[in-house]
Amino acid sequence: MLQSTIATAILGYLQLAAVDAQAAKGRPPRYIYCQSADYNWGTKNCVRFREYIPLVPNPNVNTWFPLEERKKDPQPDPQERTPASCPASPKLIVESVAEAGSYTTDSKCPQDDNKIFISSGGTYMRTRCNAHVEAKAPFATLALSTLSECFNHCSETEGCNSVSWEGGRPTWACRLYSEGEEAAKPCLNKLHDMAFIMEPPTIEAADDPMILCSTECPYANGQTWDSPSGVKFHMDCCKRHGVKAFAKEKLPSLKACMAACATAPACQSVDWQQDSGMCYFGKHSGEPTISVSGWSSAHAVGCAGACKKDGCGCSGDKNDTKDEL
Repeated sequence: MLQSTIATAILGYLQLAAVDAQAAKGRPPRYIYCQSADYNWGTKNCVRFREYIPLVPNPNVNTWFPLEERKKDPQPDPQERTPASCPASPKLIVESVAEAGSYTTDSKCPQDDNKIFISSGGTYMRTRCNAHVEAKAPFATLALSTLSECFNHCSETEGCNSVSWEGGRPTWACRLYSEGEEAAKPCLNKLHDMAFIMEPPTIEAADDPMILCSTECPYANGQTWDSPSGVKFHMDCCKRHGVKAFAKEKLPSLKACMAACATAPACQSVDWQQDSGMCYFGKHSGEPTISVSGWSSAHAVGCAGACKKDGCGCSGDKNDTKDEL
């Protein structure tokens, strides 16, 4: 018995040594990322490790590790996965720092000539340095110390479509005009800078996948659903509220989960997990905050028809009670 055990252990060592033997012959070892190995002569199992494991006394295990330096295991960075049930996240464009620096929230001339100024209230204005409104009288003149102050004041003033600013003491004159882009003329003496209100810039945008009235992800994302009992729910895909649930139940769909929530006076939110079919009932009034694939959530946003003239209560429409879950 002892001889058999020793023979088995030797066989294990020979198998491990073959890795180094291949390297010694100029061929790459079979397990180039192996940093250590344990051979259990009781179970006759050999376990390889991708990193050096400190020796721990074990009467049934023999440990082997290479003397030469091995390559480190190139673990790839985890790739973000968007399951089919998750809507693709749109890439938000922050216009104040958009490409080519074409937007600004603090205009200064001459460096910001022809850039789009975004006012504090979201009005878009085209900056024109060394320009003025020719042969037109302003309907208001103010003493403002910066170009951006002048532009913001125009955006907040009804009837203002363009503005010119004459910087420097003693005037700091900010002049408001009802005329727009057509009145802009070059200013040869370089005393004035101006801006005119423009239409909001447009971009090309892909449509989101959506099926009207769907309660299945990803098509239900951002849509609302009216339950048979009259409670309106807003649905979110690949998100969950994560608040403490006061009850849970296994249900076949998000739709059934919402319908069950609508019958419980305390229920304001639901989280439904696709794989387990478990529906968690919560009391969170608001958007879900945890992003995770495989989950769907919804929260109550009032009663169906509550915003109509005679809307009151969540009694529901009698015809809705036949809606299949």
